[in-house]
Amino acid sequence: MKSGLGLPCGTGLALALLLAACSATSAYIERGRELEQAEMYEEALAEYQKAARREPDNPQLQADVKRLQSRLAEQAVEEGLSLRQMKDEMGALAAFLRAVRLAPENSAARQNLHRTVAGLLARVQKLQREEKAEESFRLAEKLHQQMPRDAQVKTAYEQARLAVAKTIMERVRDDVKKKLYGRALIGLVRVEQLVQVWGDSAELEVQARQALEQASRFGVKVVAARKPRRLARLSEQLAGMVGKKKPSACPTLQLPATGEARLILRLAVQKIDFQQDATTSEGEQKYQSGTRKVDNPQYQELTDKIAKDKERLSELVELLKQDGALVEECRQAFADAGPSDDEESLRRRLKQAEKARHDHLAEQKRLQDEVVELRRTRARTPRKVDEPVYDVFRYPIRQVKRTARVTVSLQAFGEARQRLLRDQLNGEASSSDKTNKAYRRYGVKGDPLRFELSDEQLVQRALAQAVAAIDGTLGKLCQRWQREILDRARAGASDAPLEAAEDYILYLFVNPGRPPADLVNFLKENFGLSDLKQLHPQAGQPAPAAKEPPSPPESSGEEGLEI
Repeated sequence: MKSGLGLPCGTGLALALLLAACSATSAYIERGRELEQAEMYEEALAEYQKAARREPDNPQLQADVKRLQSRLAEQAVEEGLSLRQMKDEMGALAAFLRAVRLAPENSAARQNLHRTVAGLLARVQKLQREEKAEESFRLAEKLHQQMPRDAQVKTAYEQARLAVAKTIMERVRDDVKKKLYGRALIGLVRVEQLVQVWGDSAELEVQARQALEQASRFGVKVVAARKPRRLARLSEQLAGMVGKKKPSACPTLQLPATGEARLILRLAVQKIDFQQDATTSEGEQKYQSGTRKVDNPQYQELTDKIAKDKERLSELVELLKQDGALVEECRQAFADAGPSDDEESLRRRLKQAEKARHDHLAEQKRLQDEVVELRRTRARTPRKVDEPVYDVFRYPIRQVKRTARVTVSLQAFGEARQRLLRDQLNGEASSSDKTNKAYRRYGVKGDPLRFELSDEQLVQRALAQAVAAIDGTLGKLCQRWQREILDRARAGASDAPLEAAEDYILYLFVNPGRPPADLVNFLKENFGLSDLKQLHPQAGQPAPAAKEPPSPPESSGEEGLEI
């Protein structure tokens, strides 16, 4: 089958698709020409490449793409030469790399790329000879990021990486000797990021972490005062209760302190008071105060039923009269019937009249018997009955509340017995009950006063409440210590960064929550650490230690660059 143009039926759709593809390709080419005339060569190249992907066998499109790539490569070479004159070697390297990728056959691009890489590699070696391992590694790392597959660059990067790891480890060992465990941990984390394990780095990390964990403990020693003597036992009991509690506001608080205490807490129960308060309310008791005569509902119900039956009996008397007249009329009609009358119809009418009279007579007999029985029942039923009369008796109820209040003296001492806090705290507990007298006449039972808690139990609960208040005070003192560490670190961040690092790392251990922004920025700017997870006190255990540090790779000696 053919179309109207003489082509096979499927040819029309194929031709439409071909024309649409040609139209899109032409649009890309036209747009590319416009951009090229406007000297927007990168944008023009993108349009030509779109067209070339649609027509990969079009030699003109391939020539246009190659022509623009060569032009952009020449521009990149010029840019690189300009950046090299301005001593921006890394910028020049990026420009020459772009030129070589655009036009691999461009000899100027390749020569300048070789020259730039050689200069940067020489600078890496020179910095290593000058024992500037950090600068050498940073430069080698940037170069490796640009050319990760180049053999010479990779060798130089590995050598610089190991050199800086070695330098950091020497500094770490010196820091551990000086007990600067925060700075040592920073260095060990960097070594782990660089080479995972170097010699005794794992053992040193364990030592640094243990020392920092020890320094981060807010050890508290709780002491019970001996005066007043009559309450000394309760003071000791209170101190024991405090020693078993750990404030949530201070994760590193240690009760009781192991080793030297950072804080000494002296507690004394000064006074115990009992207070009893009472309020009065009213209770209500319903009671029967007498009786009164009222109509008996049962008697009234019988009377109403009798009256209703008598009314129906009166109606039946009239209905029976009517029934008798109708029966006589039907009998007479049946007797007078002639040959032409419907005898069967007359007989049926007579039977219906007799049945209605029979039913009414039966109902009359039943109602008469029922009235007789109802009258007998009513004769035995009293017309009036006694109804109880109720009243409400109101009586006083006392609500008694007994409260035990414990007064506690608290003193906190820091280093060199310096008193940090002197305060007085209270704890109290209450028990209450209701009481009232008995009023037998009105059915009110007596309720004696029985407190649920004894005085001794009230004192124990009041002490527990005082412990909660002391718990809050300890949390505040711990937070104050944490703020002092952070404030000290912030004060030395600009003038003494190495000392500030110690306090910042210690703060991470004493407050393992989300670190403040200035701490993160300080470690990133001064030590190149952006991820603090490995510094966290709950970080995973370090990898097993290697027997020997890894050896630096030897240079392949191959010439040429791998792009």
